[in-house]
Amino acid sequence: MKDKHTDYFLRRITQNDVERSFQTIREEFNTSSRTLKAYVKEDRDCNDDGVFITYVFGKYEKIYGIARMRPMSFDDFKQEILKKEIFNLNLIKEYANSQVLYMSRVGVSKDVDGLGFGVMLRSFLDGHARTIFSNFLLYAYINESMFDSMIRTFGEKEFFKKYKVSKQLYDEKWKNNWVILREFKSI
Repeated sequence: MKDKHTDYFLRRITQNDVERSFQTIREEFNTSSRTLKAYVKEDRDCNDDGVFITYVFGKYEKIYGIARMRPMSFDDFKQEILKKEIFNLNLIKEYANSQVLYMSRVGVSKDVDGLGFGVMLRSFLDGHARTIFSNFLLYAYINESMFDSMIRTFGEKEFFKKYKVSKQLYDEKWKNNWVILREFKSI
C-alpha cells in the first residue's frame, strides 16, 4: 500500500483570505460572516489599525485553523488585568520587565475538530514567540475544554506549576473561563 501525503500550509493571513469560509463547532467562536473577514481586518500586516499577528493553517486551499497573538506593553497588560480584577498587582509585578504576548485565538475548523490541530497551533504560537522574544509572558484566556485538556496533557500538579491560573471567570458568551500566565525565558 502506498502512503498518501498531503501538503499542508502555515502562513500569515493576507488580504486574499477575506472571503474564505471559516467556522468552528463552537458557535460563540464564529464570526457573523462565517469568514476570515474580521481576522484580516484586525491583522496588523493587513490593516494599519490592526493589532494582531495572525496565522492560518490549512491543506490545499482550505483553511483548517487560525492562530493569533498580540504583543502588548506590561502597563497595558497591568491595566487590563487590574481593571477586570483577574489577578492582584502583587501576583503580576514580577513580570514588569517582560514583553507580554496576549495569545488571543486558536480556532480549528469544524471539518477537522478533534484531530489535535488546536494543540499544534497553540504550540506553534508558543514556539514562534520564543524565536522573536528572548523573554516574554504568555497571557491567554482558556475555556473549560482547554482547561481540562491542559490538565490531561500536563497533569494537574505540573499544569499549576507551569502556569499561574486565575479564579474561574464566567460570562454569558464564553461561559466558564480562566486566564493563564506563563513566563518564557531564553534558554
